[in-house]
Amino acid sequence: MVVYDVSYCQPAGTVSKLASAGASGVIIRNGYMTKTDDLYNKHMTDAVKSFVGKMIGSYTYIMANDTDDAAIEAQNTIKRLTPFKSSINMPIYLDMESQKYCDPNAREKNTALLLLEIDYLRRAGFAYGVYTNQSFIQTYIKLDVIMSRFPKTSLWLADYRSKPYNPEYPVDIWQTGTKTVDTVKVDINKCYVDFYGRNKFFK
Repeated sequence: MVVYDVSYCQPAGTVSKLASAGASGVIIRNGYMTKTDDLYNKHMTDAVKSFVGKMIGSYTYIMANDTDDAAIEAQNTIKRLTPFKSSINMPIYLDMESQKYCDPNAREKNTALLLLEIDYLRRAGFAYGVYTNQSFIQTYIKLDVIMSRFPKTSLWLADYRSKPYNPEYPVDIWQTGTKTVDTVKVDINKCYVDFYGRNKFFK
């Protein structure tokens, strides 16, 4: 199944175009900290209309500096998601790719921030996941700790090689590169799980 992820980088109307092009799902950036993505509400509203019977998810671009920030960020993520909760059937992914997290000495701290935000999502009734890549898993977070505490964490892996490495944990979504759809450049993903076919909320 083909799933695209979009944000303010893609203009209004992109989501409807992706649905018309046959996409199975869309993952929409909701924002970071207290900042809502400029096109989140427009993209989500279009997804609710055009992805009926298909997959709809979201991701938060993590920018928290400490656990207090992470709590604030998670609470704001949930506020943004709540109006669309009945239509969301994919996990909410946490995207920790900012350069400031790329410090091997911060590995435990990074893991703690993800654990805290995952727990907020879990307690709010959302499925949850982590967006990451091979280098980040091996150097900057402890994925084994996350999976041990939250075994149902969905893994969304970015790897643009034709034959990605084989991680220890199952990958639900593989971001394989970019594609131009009706003049709009967008990230394309292979999705191996029929999230729509499951219950809308699962822990």
